[in-house]
Formats: sequence, C-alpha cells, structure tokens
Amino acid sequence: MKKLTKLLLVSMCLALAIAVFAACGNRDTIMVVVRESGSGTRAEFDRNVGIGGVDQPVLSGQIHEITSNGQVITSVAENPLAIGYISAATVDARVRAITIDGHAHTSLNFPIARPFIAAHHNTVELQAFAQAFWNFLGSARAAAAIGLTHTAAVPDADRTNWTPPATRPVGGQILLRGSSSVMPLMQRLVAYYVLHTPAADADFDINMPSTSQGFNNTDGIQSGNNNRTFGFSSADLTTAQAAFSTQLHIAQDAIAVIVHPDSNITNLTLAQVRNIFTGAYERWSDIG
Repeated sequence: MKKLTKLLLVSMCLALAIAVFAACGNRDTIMVVVRESGSGTRAEFDRNVGIGGVDQPVLSGQIHEITSNGQVITSVAENPLAIGYISAATVDARVRAITIDGHAHTSLNFPIARPFIAAHHNTVELQAFAQAFWNFLGSARAAAAIGLTHTAAVPDADRTNWTPPATRPVGGQILLRGSSSVMPLMQRLVAYYVLHTPAADADFDINMPSTSQGFNNTDGIQSGNNNRTFGFSSADLTTAQAAFSTQLHIAQDAIAVIVHPDSNITNLTLAQVRNIFTGAYERWSDIG
C-alpha cells in the first residue's frame, strides 16, 4: 500500500511538473498573427522580409490567419505574446509598432513597405466627374496631402473620413473598390478632395474589403464598362490585372510590425522578423 501511495505521489508530482513546464513554455510561445493567403499585405510583407521559395521553412506552431488590419490589431492587443503586421495607416494606441533595424515605420528608411496602386479599366472613357478625381489622384496636390513617408500623412486639420452628403451632387457617384489596407487613406483623401475642391461635382461610394473586389468582374473594373469605378491594390498589380488597367502609384505604405503594449520587444532586425514569421523562432526566448 505504501509503495502504491508512493508511486501515485511520484506520478502526481511528475504530472504537476510537466504541467508547470508546459505552462511556463506557453507563456513564452510566440503567437504569430498573419494576413490571409491572397492578401496583398501578406504578399508584400513576405516579399520584403524574404519569406517564400523552397529554402524557407513552413511556419508552424501558434499561427493565426486574419482577414483585415482591424482584426490583426484586436488579436495582438489581446495577447502579450503576439506579433503581427498591419498597414502603417491603421496603427493605433491598442498596439505598439516596433522599429526594424532601428527604423520607425514612419521613416523613409523603414525596410518593409509596399506601393498603393489606383487603377481604372484602360478602355473606358471616364465620366467627367470621375476623370477630375482621377486627375487629382495623380496630382502634386494629392502627393503633398499624402506625404512622402507613410499614408497617415494627410494633414491633421484634414484628417477626417468621408461621410456621404445629405443630398447627392448632380454629377454622380464615384465607386472606390479594392484593398482594405488602402481604405483608410482613401477615406481621408476623399474628404481632403471635397474640402479643397469646391467645384467637385461627385459623391463617393467607398467599399473596399479586399483587393480582389477592386478588380473582379462583378464589383470591380475588369468588366470594362465601369466608367466611374476605381480599383485599389496594396501590392503591385498582377500581370492579369495590369493587362486591362491604367494605373497610378499613389503612395508608399509601410507595413508596421506590431506587438502588445506590454511587450518588452522594441526593435527587431529584419532577419529576426523573418525567423519569427517562418517559425525558426517559436519562443520569445529564442531571440538573442
């Protein structure tokens, strides 16, 4: 009986030790938050960081695929062990953007960035009010409003989101479709355009949940008969998209790497970021 009791005590202690070890390990396990496959943000993050190809390991462990910048922010804000990436334009106080190789996401030298592309079908003749807005997007005035470093640089005094007017102007409605990453910039830029263009004779419909919607047949520009529809991409256009598009590079956007506000991580090298997002580092203690 004593031997049985002793054996049970040893077993319980061993089980407790394993549980404690596992719990301690879990408190160090990196929760990696990435955008969904097919996301322009993910494609550009992977390209900039050097993820992809046969030499890259498959990401394993605790990984979460998220379908929008807002959801990435929420996931990272709720877990002190999490790390993710979002458009610089969407960084807010719920998370903390870290520096990469010593460069902040607001710097021109930040190493993880991608283009924001506007496009319309290359065979359509835009309606006059849509052409006026397109001309604005390609103007020095728009470039100055956007700024040179990141997409949040629309002047503070004008950094408001577009709200539809009580009555629609006689010109018509411009449809903006495409990447959710570009949407915050376009909400601010449209507000800026209307504020500083008294003769603007157009309303706007801004519905930008994904890059694919901006270019597909049903609600994008690919059908070729949308003379008031613009598509927006958070990555260079694919060969197929470019074949039917007239395009503008309207901004350069940093892809900010974010952590929980309580995290003690303030800077990572690009190589460390690559090791985290490829699974070479599975625990925060793996980072030297």
